[in-house]
Amino acid sequence: MVNQVRGPLGTGSASTVDDDRRYTLLEQADLDSDTHDDEHLLSSGEYDQMVKDKPQEFLKEIRELIKQQRALNVAHADLIDQHADLTEKAAHLEAKIKGKDRTIAHYAEGALEDGRGRSSSPYNDYPKLAKIADPPFFANKPEEDKLGFDGWLIQVKNKLTIDSRMYPTESRKIIYVTGLLRSPAYDLISPRLDQDNPTAYTTIDELYEHMAELWSNPNKQKDARAAFRKLVMDKGVKFQDFYAEFSRLVAEGRIATQDLKDELNTKLWWKLQEAVTVYYNDDTFNLHQFSTKCAAIDRQIRERLDNIPRASEKPKPSTTQRKDTPKQTTGHVKEVGGQAKATETDEAPKPTMTCYNCRKPGHMARKCPEPLTDQRKRYLSNVVKELTDAESGNDDL
Repeated sequence: MVNQVRGPLGTGSASTVDDDRRYTLLEQADLDSDTHDDEHLLSSGEYDQMVKDKPQEFLKEIRELIKQQRALNVAHADLIDQHADLTEKAAHLEAKIKGKDRTIAHYAEGALEDGRGRSSSPYNDYPKLAKIADPPFFANKPEEDKLGFDGWLIQVKNKLTIDSRMYPTESRKIIYVTGLLRSPAYDLISPRLDQDNPTAYTTIDELYEHMAELWSNPNKQKDARAAFRKLVMDKGVKFQDFYAEFSRLVAEGRIATQDLKDELNTKLWWKLQEAVTVYYNDDTFNLHQFSTKCAAIDRQIRERLDNIPRASEKPKPSTTQRKDTPKQTTGHVKEVGGQAKATETDEAPKPTMTCYNCRKPGHMARKCPEPLTDQRKRYLSNVVKELTDAESGNDDL
């Protein structure tokens, strides 16, 4: 069947085409055309012919156009929302840029005023002075900040003190310190760098105080005191290492220094404590002199212990010993069935501990509650003399 229809819809020219080659409404919508005339888009004759020839296909095309229009409406609404969001973000960024511009202008003006005021100063050659190294960046990340906040802040303050001529004003100091901060630490400080902020920093001390509130440990002194109370020198730790930790906790905990000699003595391992008893009881020895003796004698004790053969180094028994040699055992009496019967054991009963100071059983000399006897004092003096002589002999070598 051949139908008399126009060419491409909206062309206005009539032609005879096959029904299967008729332009659909969707194809007509894709054609480029600048006209919006209704008859040009779809004439009444074309409409009647399409309804008459294939009404179901025509209905399907209309429904498809409705679906596409709905999709376009949704996309249009999304574009409107995105436009609103972008407009709001642009306004926010513009406000931040203006705030930073004002901050830069403020500090630049202060720097220029400082330069003009310093031009007549006899110290205008300060750039030639040697500078100390800059502290590392601080981000408040434990895996990156090796010094911790307190150690980092000490370095910052030392830098500003030594190079004070390079940072003569509060604004320069604030710019330098905040330049060492990295995110997320900088994010907590940056709002108060804006000069329009009522709480903007005006002095470097205000910045120090705010950073201390954010990152300093308020219980640092208490923690150091608690660690100091628990500190005891272990046998396997050298005195120098132990004394370094001892001194650090004293400084951090701000512990009174008048009793430190007593504290140090009570925390020594027992063998070193016995060896330095003479110096501890000598009131003329202060803490520094006493710790120096402890370090020297601790080294001598360890050298002597290193020279003692280990159990694994003891000579093995001769293989020529007779295999039928009876094993020496110690016996004790055990009552079996109402009769006393001697039994053999491989170990002898342990002897009772006797104090070398008071000669009473049950405790060692270093824990003796009685004062040192004259005999014990002479013994300790001889031990110290032997150690001193050994040290002198090593020095001669």
